[in-house]
Amino acid sequence: MTTLLYFIRHTEPNYDNHDDVTRELTEKGIVASQEH
Repeated sequence: MTTLLYFIRHTEPNYDNHDDVTRELTEKGIVASQEH
């Protein structure tokens, strides 16, 4: 049996869009996601 782990890093979302599925990142969130 194989164990699978998912690591998810949270960045800053655009809170103007209230739909969790289609919510995009802010410019700050995009930059932060590309730093790591």
